[in-house]
Amino acid sequence: MSATHISILKANQNELEAIYHLDDRSSDKLSILFEIDPPSESVRSRKYMKESENPTITYLDRKIDEIADHWPQRSAMIDGFRWAPDARAENGEHVIPYIISRLTAAGNPVTPVIGYDRWESAEYRLALKNIPLCQINGWCLRLDITAIEDFSEPEFFQENIDSIIEELNIDPRQCCVILDFADLSAIADPVPDIVGKASGIIKHLQKTNFSYYTVCGCSLPSSVDKAVSKRDTSGLILRKEMLVYQMLRSEFPADLVKSGDYGVRGPTTTEHPNPNINGKIRYTTELHFLVMRGHSIKLDDGKYVQMHALAENVVSSEHYLGADFSWGDRNLLSCSKKEKIKGKIKSGNAGTWIGFDTNHHLTFTIQEVEEFERKLKVRELAEV
Repeated sequence: MSATHISILKANQNELEAIYHLDDRSSDKLSILFEIDPPSESVRSRKYMKESENPTITYLDRKIDEIADHWPQRSAMIDGFRWAPDARAENGEHVIPYIISRLTAAGNPVTPVIGYDRWESAEYRLALKNIPLCQINGWCLRLDITAIEDFSEPEFFQENIDSIIEELNIDPRQCCVILDFADLSAIADPVPDIVGKASGIIKHLQKTNFSYYTVCGCSLPSSVDKAVSKRDTSGLILRKEMLVYQMLRSEFPADLVKSGDYGVRGPTTTEHPNPNINGKIRYTTELHFLVMRGHSIKLDDGKYVQMHALAENVVSSEHYLGADFSWGDRNLLSCSKKEKIKGKIKSGNAGTWIGFDTNHHLTFTIQEVEEFERKLKVRELAEV
C-alpha cells in the first residue's frame, strides 16, 4: 500500500510514542523519515553514555532499538542530517551504514536518504556506496535549501543529480525526492512562490523518472512566543506545507506528488532543557494549527499544572474531534478532566505533549489528505 503522507520526525521517545499509538490504518498510510541527530550535551552527560567505552555506538544502538520497538517491521527512511558528513562510530564505521545495518537486522526495511547538501564529501559518498544492496529498500533523495537555491542554475543542479544517480547506480524509479523547505515560518516567500519553486524543480526532474515527490516543511516557529505573542492565549497558524501540497496536487497526479511535513515540531527545535519553557498544545485542524500558549513553568514552580486548563480550552473549542479520534485526543480529554492515572493526577510535560500532539496531527493529516483527494476526484468527474 502506497503512503498517503510522509513525515520527518526525530527518533526520540516522544515522537516514537506517538507513532506507536497510531491505529493500523493510519500507520499503513504513513511513511516516516527518521532523523537521528548526534547526542546533545545533556544526553552525553547521562550515566549510560559517560560509562560506555563506545558512547556513539551505545547511543546509536539505543536509538535503533527504540525505532524497531515502536515501528516494528515497518519501512523507515533514515537520515543523519545533523551529523558531520564524515562522522564515524568508535569501530571506524560511518554512522549511516551502521544505523542501516542494525535497523535492517532488527526487521525494518530501510530506505537510505541521500543528502544533496553532503554529496560533495568524498567520505559521505563512499559511505552510501558501501551500503550492501540487500539492505536497501529503495532510495530517497533529499533536496534541502542548498539544492533549491542551486536550481537557479539548472545545468549545475542537474550535473549534481546525475552524479548522485550514476555513482550510487540508482534506478530513479526506485527513488523518491523530498523538497525540504525546512522552517517555513522563517521563509518570507508567499505560498504561491514556494509552489512555483517546487513545481519548477518537479517539472525539470520529471524526465529523470523519480518515483514521486514530496514537499516538506513546518510552519510552526521554533518557540511558541513567535507563534502566539501573548501568554495564556491562542492563535491559528496556517500550515503552509499542507497548502503547498494541495496546490501542487491540483497541478500534478496523485502518484507523483505526496504530502509531507515535520509533524508538530520544526527542524530548528532543540532538545535543550529550558526552565522558562511555556506550556503549549499544538492541535492540528484543517489547514491550520490551533496553538494554545500557556506561560513559563517557572510561574508554577516548574510544574505543568497549566496543561489542565490548556487541554480544557482545546476540548471546549469547535476544533476538538473527540476522545475516539486518536490516542492523543484521549489524553487531551483525560488531562482536561484531571483524571487520575495510577492514583495521581497527571498533567504531562513538554515531551509527553509533543507525543500527544504528534499522534493527533498524523491521524488528522492522513484523513485530511484523503478528503482532499476525494474532492479532487469529484471535481475531475464533474469535468468529464
